[in-house]
Amino acid sequence: TRDEKGSVDLQNTVRYYGLSGHALLLGGRFQGTRVDVVDGSNFGGTFEFASLSEFAAGNPLIFRINGGDPRAAFNVYEASAFVQDEIVLRRRLTLTSGVRYDRQSTVGRNNLAPRLAFAFVPPGNGKTVFRGGAGIFYDNLPRSATTRSLLLDGIRLRETVIADPSYPSPFSSGEIVSTPASTIRIAPDIRSPHIEQAGIAVEQELRSRNRLSVEYLLTRGVHLFRSRDINAPVPATGLRPNPEFLNINQVESTASARGQSLTVSWQGRVGALFRPYAQYVLSKTTNDTAGTFSLPANNFDLGPESGPADFDR
Repeated sequence: TRDEKGSVDLQNTVRYYGLSGHALLLGGRFQGTRVDVVDGSNFGGTFEFASLSEFAAGNPLIFRINGGDPRAAFNVYEASAFVQDEIVLRRRLTLTSGVRYDRQSTVGRNNLAPRLAFAFVPPGNGKTVFRGGAGIFYDNLPRSATTRSLLLDGIRLRETVIADPSYPSPFSSGEIVSTPASTIRIAPDIRSPHIEQAGIAVEQELRSRNRLSVEYLLTRGVHLFRSRDINAPVPATGLRPNPEFLNINQVESTASARGQSLTVSWQGRVGALFRPYAQYVLSKTTNDTAGTFSLPANNFDLGPESGPADFDR
């Protein structure tokens, strides 16, 4: 297997301080990537034996070998731009607002992500800071999804299965079993997943330059990636909708997630070098996907997939 990439990356960021009390930040980026993949997995073939005794006797059960065109190449273009304005009011309140634009060629949708944050120091000794913010954060379709959809399209790569093959030359005898191909597809209505996040925190400076902070964070995942076999056998008949294929695993953006967390952190300081740190997190996150290529137990009923996330702890 070989995976080669060549890319061009252009980006620029500008800071502008011309307005009183404002710090304006804006920029953009363009990235183009050429991906060239060669996957010759099992092009040499593999024997399968029913038991160790059959292996010792040189009597294989099945021989599998892949053939076809193992190469796939494609281009990915990603463009983004943002603008952010930071306003300082009376040295106690800082407001930061902005918006970000993203577009990926493999998804083909325009994504706008607004964001807003604040930091406030109440009147007094200046040792307490309140912080908060909310925003939307987009993600891109993994290149591995595009790669697999091109290689495993049911035409480019094919698997040949020989039952009761001769050994060590499998093509001298045996029966070629014609098996339908399995494919991986990307849903035509695929969308970029995004996280909606909001949080608030308070930070207190203690004696001897110690700091204690408490933060509450609320997150919601929308249009998350998962896979579903759209050619699974229909329960009523046990037949596949398209008999020319075995599995048709379709990458979709139909999953979701919800989470909330409470984080308590302490940052100490002893002398000039030693800075002890401690943190406790109480959180709960539920979702109905384990990743881009995760498949549900029941392709016709995705409800039971909802449960504690893999990273929930």
